Amino acid sequence: MSDIDILKYHTIITNNIDLVIAYYKEDLDWLYNYKHINFRYIFIYNKGDQIIPNINRQYIEIKLDNIGKNDHTYLYHIINNYNDLADVTIFTTGSVSLNKNIINFNIIVNQTIITLNSVFLNTYYYNNVSKDLYNFTLDHYSSSHNNNKYDNELDNNLYLSHIRPFGLWYDTYFNNIIINNVNYGGVFSVSRQHIKQHNLDYYKNLISQFPNHKNSEIGHYFERAWIAIFHLIPNNCIIIYH
Repeated sequence: MSDIDILKYHTIITNNIDLVIAYYKEDLDWLYNYKHINFRYIFIYNKGDQIIPNINRQYIEIKLDNIGKNDHTYLYHIINNYNDLADVTIFTTGSVSLNKNIINFNIIVNQTIITLNSVFLNTYYYNNVSKDLYNFTLDHYSSSHNNNKYDNELDNNLYLSHIRPFGLWYDTYFNNIIINNVNYGGVFSVSRQHIKQHNLDYYKNLISQFPNHKNSEIGHYFERAWIAIFHLIPNNCIIIYH
């Protein structure tokens, strides 16, 4: 039986792990697969007008304006819980069941419980992220989830970053930090220790980059830079996975 199977059949007490879900009208039935895991808290950040479906779990609902997608949500959580962070926080989107993201989520949950440490998946390796992706920009984007795609179809034109391309933005905020791994998909876990390598003002400065817009280019820059944002993330916290 694999470690992931073990999580399905044994009650896991995780009073030191929080689960943060950036939610926007998605089906949350996938949470049923983790019914045996007793997180300290489950936070659901509801960025839509829909009532959260019954998930038969205790959770804390926080209503947020629909801006910045999951990247803004994660920073918001860190800022507002900076003095009461769990030992480790797992961050995920409500749409994690799409495509292979649920496989990635299984791995991250499993490794977080085993190690009680940060876990990032290397879903793509680069020699140097800031240089290899230097010219990356994004003018248009359509969400993968059907609800998001429908609601945002008139906003497929992104609100552009005031610093672009990506490499210039990266060097502005993370100069001299070289990372090789990008954790695409918005699913990872971060320890309190790694979050608190930076003070509260650091995260407030980062969240201030998000415009009051539901679909902004800056979120795609953040997706490529989370490992730099929490620098230094040790190599043993990064799982090589393809």
